[in-house]
Amino acid sequence: MTRNRRISIDQLADVIDEELTMYHKDTNEKIKKSTRKAMRGMVKDTKAQTYMRDTGAYRGAIASRTLVDTVNGLTLQWYVKAPHYRLSHLLEYGHATRNGGRTIAYGFIGKAADTAEELYLKEIERALSDG
Repeated sequence: MTRNRRISIDQLADVIDEELTMYHKDTNEKIKKSTRKAMRGMVKDTKAQTYMRDTGAYRGAIASRTLVDTVNGLTLQWYVKAPHYRLSHLLEYGHATRNGGRTIAYGFIGKAADTAEELYLKEIERALSDG
């Protein structure tokens, strides 16, 4: 930010525009950084909470990717790589068994998403309060 700078009334609009542009860029970078940090946390949490008794193939297939990265925004997606993505819904919500029973619904994806959301909101508040 510019301090102690004398400007004429004709330059006021340009100076305000310049300051707001710098604030906008700085804020967007902080928000993008917070978004990436929250997504890394969600991937880490879901990998840690998976209840698979296999060799870890499902755990290794958990990842995230960038869908949109523009000047004004960032969109990330949590997903499970093929062919293991089919298990996600079954593990999260449970499913019927052959003998008429039901399996356990672990809910680990929802828990990790809630934790990531809380972290994300705290990071955003911190980023915006720092200016």
